[in-house]
Amino acid sequence: MPCPNAPFLPTAGEKPVVSVLIVPDESKSGCLEDLLWDAVKTDSWSRCMKQFLQCLKKCQQIELPSNLAKVWLHAFLAVQKEPGKPIGQATKAKYFPLDAPVFARLRQFLEQLAS
Repeated sequence: MPCPNAPFLPTAGEKPVVSVLIVPDESKSGCLEDLLWDAVKTDSWSRCMKQFLQCLKKCQQIELPSNLAKVWLHAFLAVQKEPGKPIGQATKAKYFPLDAPVFARLRQFLEQLAS
């Protein structure tokens, strides 16, 4: 299989065409939940989540997970019209604004692969 020279740069001339997308992007580490959280977070949501986690840590003496984006995103999913949907189902249910600017690079990547 051909190997791309850089992320977002598809291989040329060989089939299948291969390309790599790094999520959330090449400039920061993270995961899919970081990208999705960036699409839905607001200042008030962020404040509430930080207060919620601080309260839990204080009251329950829990150790917070290292990946807070996963916690924040799943808390967001837990308070939707149909709580607890997995990410794929939540996407189909339009819980995420897919026209948000944070998805521009993903849209471009998918369009490039489709062309």
